[in-house]
Amino acid sequence: MATSNDMNSVETRNVWSDDKDRGDSIDIQRIISFSDEQLQQEICEQDVHVKTILRRLFDCRDSKLFTEINSEFISATMRHRFLIEELEKRYKFASSSRKKALEGEMEALRYQLESNLKNQRKAILEGREAIKQAERERLFGGIDLEEEQEIRNRRDKTKYSVESAAKVTEDLYRIRTLLSEQVEQSKLAYEAALISSENLQQVNNEFLSMGGVIAQSKALLNKYSRREITETILLILSFIFFYATCGYILHKRWFH
Repeated sequence: MATSNDMNSVETRNVWSDDKDRGDSIDIQRIISFSDEQLQQEICEQDVHVKTILRRLFDCRDSKLFTEINSEFISATMRHRFLIEELEKRYKFASSSRKKALEGEMEALRYQLESNLKNQRKAILEGREAIKQAERERLFGGIDLEEEQEIRNRRDKTKYSVESAAKVTEDLYRIRTLLSEQVEQSKLAYEAALISSENLQQVNNEFLSMGGVIAQSKALLNKYSRREITETILLILSFIFFYATCGYILHKRWFH
């Protein structure tokens, strides 16, 4: 059985330590190959996995097993954080409107991570107290019922806190889904408006082209109309000249 110093060393372990190479426990290449939807699904599954380990940590009363479960929790949390960071990197390349819609989602994911870490610290404190109590009971052969009941009450409260955090996380995910749907609908509406604007522009250009053709046709019709009047006048003058010539010839023959 480990001493209280062992439990202190467990408590002071930091999941954010950079001394451990994440590549040894995180399938980086596989994560990078995920699509955005697969990455989001993987984050959800990893969060469920972390919370499952956290429940085991709350229920554990063996010092050696407690240390092993805590190490497993640290590895799972590091992978959870890496998944969130990878998703956040991808969102940096999104459009400004989509970035604003995704801020709530990233905030929810960060809240999950912080909530798991907070509950881990509670589990370590309660586990240390429970293991100390078990050691005292084995040493002195007696059981303090009131202290045991107090420990159970603290454990129940902590479990309730974990369940509440999980419920809040689910609510945040639902909000994120609604926001994503609204963003998608806005995007479709914007694309439809853009297509309608392009169609209207094309129709306007066609009307302008038709207006030019009509103006040219009108100019040609006016030209042909003027030419027809000119030809009519020339034809009348030709007839007058013809009859005048004929009259002149007849006049010369009759009177000379």
